[in-house]
Amino acid sequence: MLKTKLRLCDWVHHYEKMLYDNAMLARIYLRAWQVTKDPAYKRIVEATLDFVMREMEWSYTSNFC
Repeated sequence: MLKTKLRLCDWVHHYEKMLYDNAMLARIYLRAWQVTKDPAYKRIVEATLDFVMREMEWSYTSNFC
């Protein structure tokens, strides 16, 4: 049975994809809020960007690959 290892470089690519996905979602919900003024869309934008800033921040001194 083969076991795959998650290499650090693989994790970085996954991390970058998550960051791009969240950025696109934030833009879509921001536009929806601008058009509809629905407060639910605004809450989603704020929560998404708060998550990105809190969980996806890394220091410039880190070296992934």
